[in-house]
Amino acid sequence: MSGRSLSKPFTVSRSYRNILLLLFCFLLLAILLCFPETALPLIRESILIWYQSLLPTLFPAMILSNIILYIFLNQNKYRFRIPLLSSVYHLDSYGCLVLLLGFLCGFPIGAYLCAKLVKEHQLSQEQGQYLLGFCNNLSPVFLVSIYCQLFPALPKIPVLLLFYGCPLLYGFLLSQCLFRRHSQKEGPVTAPLPETISHIRKAGSITEMIDYGITDALSSIVRLAGYIIFFRLFLLPLRLIELNQTYSLILGNLIEITSGVQNCSRSAGLWDIRGILLHTLPFMTFGGICCIGQTICMIKDSGLSILTYVRDKILQGALLFVILLFLIR
Repeated sequence: MSGRSLSKPFTVSRSYRNILLLLFCFLLLAILLCFPETALPLIRESILIWYQSLLPTLFPAMILSNIILYIFLNQNKYRFRIPLLSSVYHLDSYGCLVLLLGFLCGFPIGAYLCAKLVKEHQLSQEQGQYLLGFCNNLSPVFLVSIYCQLFPALPKIPVLLLFYGCPLLYGFLLSQCLFRRHSQKEGPVTAPLPETISHIRKAGSITEMIDYGITDALSSIVRLAGYIIFFRLFLLPLRLIELNQTYSLILGNLIEITSGVQNCSRSAGLWDIRGILLHTLPFMTFGGICCIGQTICMIKDSGLSILTYVRDKILQGALLFVILLFLIR
């Protein structure tokens, strides 16, 4: 009796969730059938975003990061540490790798690396969740080649410092909280982890390493295409109804950041540099629903919490918004 009463709320909530998803899918199907002149261009845009933006930048980064991880996971004698990062963020060898590659290669490489190392038992669940919260950001390539090109009046160096300084600050604050909690209870955050590896046992030849890197990266990049198309379908209802410009920009940024930034660029003539930063950077820090969906794809079966990740990204967006307001004043 008690078992059924405990499982009932979960069953009911899951049933409601499935019904909502079912209704939403029927709504999108109806829009696809009734308004193909609106739906088909949006789907083409989604495929082009994947093909022109993500495929040429993320796919090589995934292959290279896979090969790097393959070598580090198989050759335990290798230790990669950056003294400043290790001491400030209380990171071990693999934690430094995630932070460095996550920031250099950009979203969703941070999530990809965190999930992979948690599955390989080279990062604890808590370490992986901590790194996921601030190492999964839009890439410098996106900021320089897309964002700053859309807003040529923006100074690139200050924009980069603001955008990446905020998650670094948030990660530092979070590390202090975690370090104090562990020092009081269990010991340091960077306690040694087991050297066991789940499915990669012996270092293979160079061709085997390259094949592993390409195969694993190909599976992930193709799934990303599906997530982008699905979550950009959320924009269909917005394109059919005429909203206030401010609401339209906010909802566009919250749903899919690339489209949101492009829409903001069409209104950039109405704002000065401060207005552009306030209307774009906090939303880019959050990443939008589409980025959250892609992160879910990357951390699948790793045990990492997407709700904790969303909380961290919302807090970082709010922190950047406050910093921008302070600088403007």
